[in-house]
Amino acid sequence: MYRIGELQDYETVNELGDSLTKKGIQFHISQAFGENNHKVYIVMVENHAHVEEATSIFNTLTGIPPSFELPPEYEKIRAIKITPITQNFIIVCILLYLFSLFPVGKELIELLSLSAKPNQFLSEIKKGQIWRLFTPMLLHFSIPHILFNMVMLKEFGKVIEFSKGGAFFFYFIITTGFLSNLAQYMITGPFFGGMSGVIYAFFGFLWMQKTLNPDSEFSLPMSDLLLIIGWFFLCLFGVIGRIANTAHAVGLVSGMLTGIFWGLKDSSEGKKNYKNALLYTAISFFLLGLTLFIEFYRFKKGFYFLNFF
Repeated sequence: MYRIGELQDYETVNELGDSLTKKGIQFHISQAFGENNHKVYIVMVENHAHVEEATSIFNTLTGIPPSFELPPEYEKIRAIKITPITQNFIIVCILLYLFSLFPVGKELIELLSLSAKPNQFLSEIKKGQIWRLFTPMLLHFSIPHILFNMVMLKEFGKVIEFSKGGAFFFYFIITTGFLSNLAQYMITGPFFGGMSGVIYAFFGFLWMQKTLNPDSEFSLPMSDLLLIIGWFFLCLFGVIGRIANTAHAVGLVSGMLTGIFWGLKDSSEGKKNYKNALLYTAISFFLLGLTLFIEFYRFKKGFYFLNFF
């Protein structure tokens, strides 16, 4: 016999008994005396295989909330301590955000944006201020903006840095940051910032690496996949407000393509799935094309860079 719990109310005992019987669970109820000599009913089941289901029924009847277990994928992620490059990027982003709250910080933020001259195409870049192609990803403009991005940077970033090494991780951030920054500038101009393009690159990389290499140690919980994909489309269709959708899409596509490459590269010869690689490559370019199509009509059939040609 395996003890499930105890009850004091006889009507609840009968209700529990009916529920267990309907499920085909064999049980036994015995009487005993608890504190202050009150009669209690002890519920036990005969088969260990029924303990979890019987406990769930018991908890539902008695109002005990179900226990929450973290997905096994997240347990692995949580076990990784924050890695150095990830931590340093978080610190820099937070310091820049705090600095931007003061008047003296406005000049620095302007210096780190992709351009401070919207009427001139890449004017500062042409003069040698190459850092502007990378630094917009470090800028954030509200508390929700930086909180969300830093949480995602911490969770996704440390996994990639831990599994692929610091050198790969650093160049991955720089490359995807550059691509998403430049693409967003071409579409909407210089007034944007944030790490979200890189975050989507992290997401695309982890998603595709596990998809193309099932033996990969780390994967994202399904809840994270649904959250990030859902957020992408909510932003794309204007539900959230004005968002750097092109940076999201370019980051996602660059991350997916990198993940596809490494997923194939790291998988054993007999498990290389080229059909899935082609499928997800096509999906990634479709998402990019859909984003550009929607943005083109959102901005009245015009992109920023077209003003200079």
